[in-house]
Amino acid sequence: MESSVTTQSPEPAATQKRSLNVEDEYTQCAPTKLARMQSPSSSSQDASSPSASSNPRPLLEEPRTCDEAVNEALRLFRESWLAYMTDLHVKAKDEEVAEERAEKRSAEKCREFRELVNALLPFAGEIQNVPSTKVVGGGYDVVEFHDGIDPPMHLPHFKQHVKAKEWDDALEIQLDLLRSRSEHGRTWDALCALAAAMSSRKEKTWLDQNDVKEDVKYGLKQLGLQKKPRCVKTKKIQVNAINTIIQGLSRVRIYGYFAHYLAHSSHHMRLSLVRGPAGRVPASFVIASQLPFWDALHFHTEDKDSTPFKGSAKEDTWRHKVETQVALQDINPDVNDNESPNARLPAKNLQPDLKLKELLLSPEPVLLLDVVASLAPRELARSEGVSDVVKAEIERVFSEAKTRGQAVLFELGSAEPHDLAKKVYLKIAGKYGLRCGYLRWREYAEMPWAREGSWADRGCIGLQMP
Repeated sequence: MESSVTTQSPEPAATQKRSLNVEDEYTQCAPTKLARMQSPSSSSQDASSPSASSNPRPLLEEPRTCDEAVNEALRLFRESWLAYMTDLHVKAKDEEVAEERAEKRSAEKCREFRELVNALLPFAGEIQNVPSTKVVGGGYDVVEFHDGIDPPMHLPHFKQHVKAKEWDDALEIQLDLLRSRSEHGRTWDALCALAAAMSSRKEKTWLDQNDVKEDVKYGLKQLGLQKKPRCVKTKKIQVNAINTIIQGLSRVRIYGYFAHYLAHSSHHMRLSLVRGPAGRVPASFVIASQLPFWDALHFHTEDKDSTPFKGSAKEDTWRHKVETQVALQDINPDVNDNESPNARLPAKNLQPDLKLKELLLSPEPVLLLDVVASLAPRELARSEGVSDVVKAEIERVFSEAKTRGQAVLFELGSAEPHDLAKKVYLKIAGKYGLRCGYLRWREYAEMPWAREGSWADRGCIGLQMP
């Protein structure tokens, strides 16, 4: 889900030239993306970039300073990112295999990840107690972040990157500003990186901010190696080039998918923790945003390719027409196949929803629930009480929004969105009025309902009205 200027648009990274800009608060110059691809030996070692050291400190030593913990966290993230990308583009060359291996590595590194989260907690902000009868021990802890840095449009070079749609360059500038201003900002940058690595699952990984596949294509084209190799020697050269490109991209200062939520004050992050006998155990990472319903529906894409609407409904003008009607077509709880013609309740029974039309036109913010990620290995989540905390955090979102009188929206981006809706979200939040389905529309009452967006393009949404 990705108005004002934002930096989270997934503009193909292949069209971008990355640069670093900070002078006092921001950098003035740095190598371009291609230069990084071709120079894997150069690397920054300050608190805002991964440490060059390959030897982690022994666990359970005296407390680390903030920057020591940050550097170690980013080193571990970079290690996880490199392993995943190497699997994806060189070794396995299969997304499912690469994601399975990422989940396995996350479980193997679990102790190190948790130790670093605890090392960062003193710098993350106030730790709050959340009473809950549904959690063993009667409650759990949370720490929150809502101090994101808004787009610095007063900086000419930032405006240039935005105008050129060089989103990663603009985002790096924002994150560098955030890191330069406080330990708090650097801490949450590192927590976002750790959360991305810890939440790796075979169904979904959060390690990458952009489509590295496009970066690899761009780099090979620049090196004249984009064609399929015809001999062993050329293939080896191409593999070495891909490794070099990936090494270069690993130094881009955007540490995982969650990092871009640090770049706007409308985003809110919440880290939950189980109280364990040996320290706090990271449980979940929840990210929500406040923005108007129409903007929330297009949050992840500037060109509106991935939205619940199709055809002319992607444009802003149709919703303002008096005759336009909208409705939410619910999923059929008795059918599991997303592709089945019976996977949704019959469209012939749809009735125009005036309150939904008002929501589409309203400038008032809704709560966009964008990320719910479990931070425990799959095999430990239930036994350690993490699953209960994740469920409690999901329920909290819908319960509090209902009390406030605010709508909640989220996209079901899973490969099995209907299954996810029925087994998780509707079970937890159905009692608050949550519905899951597809937005339908028509220009006037006599017209048939226009086709909904495909479930594969995030067409299936969860919506709780105020």
